[in-house]
Amino acid sequence: MIIFFLFSCALFAQEKSFWYSINAPLRPNTLIVHNGFLFEGSDSGVARTKDFGKTWEVVNKGLTYYLNPSPIAVLCSYNNKLFAAGEYNEGLAESLDNGLNWADAPIQNNGSGFTGNGITAFLINKGFIFAAVNSVSYARSNDGITWAYSDTSYGELDPFGHDIDATCEALAGNDRYIFAGNDRGNLYRSANNGDHWEHIFEPQNPKTDVTGLLSLLSKDTIVLAGFNTLGLRRSTNNGDTWDSVGINFIPLTFACANNIVFAGGYYGMYYSLDFGLTWQQTKGGMPDSLKVVSLAIQDDYIFCAGNSYNTFGIWRCSLSDFKADVKPISTTSRLTLKPNPTTGYLKFTNITKDITAIRIFNTVGQKVLDYQNVSGIDISTLPSGLYYINFLSANTSITEKLLKR
Repeated sequence: MIIFFLFSCALFAQEKSFWYSINAPLRPNTLIVHNGFLFEGSDSGVARTKDFGKTWEVVNKGLTYYLNPSPIAVLCSYNNKLFAAGEYNEGLAESLDNGLNWADAPIQNNGSGFTGNGITAFLINKGFIFAAVNSVSYARSNDGITWAYSDTSYGELDPFGHDIDATCEALAGNDRYIFAGNDRGNLYRSANNGDHWEHIFEPQNPKTDVTGLLSLLSKDTIVLAGFNTLGLRRSTNNGDTWDSVGINFIPLTFACANNIVFAGGYYGMYYSLDFGLTWQQTKGGMPDSLKVVSLAIQDDYIFCAGNSYNTFGIWRCSLSDFKADVKPISTTSRLTLKPNPTTGYLKFTNITKDITAIRIFNTVGQKVLDYQNVSGIDISTLPSGLYYINFLSANTSITEKLLKR
């Protein structure tokens, strides 16, 4: 028999991580690692460090055009090239010497009309570089010079009947698909590098809903999507179906290292050890209410760029600080799960009415069973092995191990 507790709030790890402020010279919008340097893009240009934030160098030579009127919104590392783009300016800046000198990237449109007009996101996947071009469109290149342009707009509606007055905000990819989402909350995927798109998520009212997709992350068949009003959504089957995650958090940016997923947003930093199924907050050393806008991984460190109204900067934490041991911080009710291990039927006692869903996942994070409002479940059809059982309510997400014999 296993006994565990349900909390009135999300499950948090005992705080072991600590974030150290590093003296970044600019107000950061984005971070990226390129050729051993950590770069920050900002309203005032670009700066770089090669000693994990101890010393910085502003590298703006040739960037004057891209800073007027637009800040550097996105950076991209592709082969030995470093790209910088503003959210509103036309064109794309390129550096071949680790940011010391910048010039116009030699874009060849290939009959497409792509000019780099207002790039909002980059993605490197399967040998291609993808750029979201401030609309529901994207551009693709395998050398950073010649770009193929795709536009899903036809008249006032795209091929799916959605309003085209939208901005592509996020891109992600895995071995099978690339994913793109816009500020109206629509999410698309492509199995052929963007030649054809399939619509996989839509807000309830796409014409008026301000759901707004803000961030994406994909690994294997799991996709994480951060929405403006819906919060965090998770799919274990490349977007065929979606589950809510029981945490009150709006992710603006994701990063992944050593099977640890990090998410930053309006309410600070969270991390997950099971690829988005359960989350813990990490905030030691960070200011309260910090808005996290970008994350980057370099060696054994994760870097966090914060840009709130009165607070901004870059913080650093060691990846080794994040451990799997989890302890409860408050108790409201007690629930028993037995027998465990089990060969079939599993019974719950003292289950509270606020538990709205009971889900079982395999060890790679795929959902295999899903129940609602039950006091017991039959798992006899599952193969023998280790599983995770998740109890979900509006304010709680609790996960425990389950062994099927």
